[in-house]
Amino acid sequence: MKHKINIYGEGVRIWLCHVEDELFQKMNRARKELPWESVLFDLEFLEHFGFQHWSELAKTKEQIGFYLTERNIIEIKKGNKRLSKFFANDLIATNLLFPMYDTIQTQFVNSDDCSFVLLEYETGLVMSYSIESDNLIMDELTFELASIQGETLLSGIRYKNKILGISKSDTVVRGNNVIQSARLF
Repeated sequence: MKHKINIYGEGVRIWLCHVEDELFQKMNRARKELPWESVLFDLEFLEHFGFQHWSELAKTKEQIGFYLTERNIIEIKKGNKRLSKFFANDLIATNLLFPMYDTIQTQFVNSDDCSFVLLEYETGLVMSYSIESDNLIMDELTFELASIQGETLLSGIRYKNKILGISKSDTVVRGNNVIQSARLF
């Protein structure tokens, strides 16, 4: 039977980017006084430099994080039946004697020659995972937590020590940001 873990609320899509110094200087001159957010997410601007999309600036695959707030929800289902529903901030509940959920600290993939980081803030079904199993054992779930800009996010889920791949995402973009990589981690 198929089990699903749906993660609803606010998240962030992350691209670690690197641009050669010469190209970076050309882009910097072309942007004039506009903020980087206005130009690096502008497809027409990027096209002048040979890029079709901002994701082409990334050195690694995009990464997704989910904010651990009281409004964000994690739901576990078996078929159409809900097995569990809890708030994302329960993953890091500090007022309990024993933790309710198994978590581990990981890191977003970092790159030493990262020039800047593109962040795209999203709302909706941020991540959905599928598990083929007759019986889902909750104690075998491990939630991966990673930090970015001093904020802890859910970055992935493991089941029986295997990293689960995201099977679905359905979000609306709320905004974006560009950060120099030195201020990121």
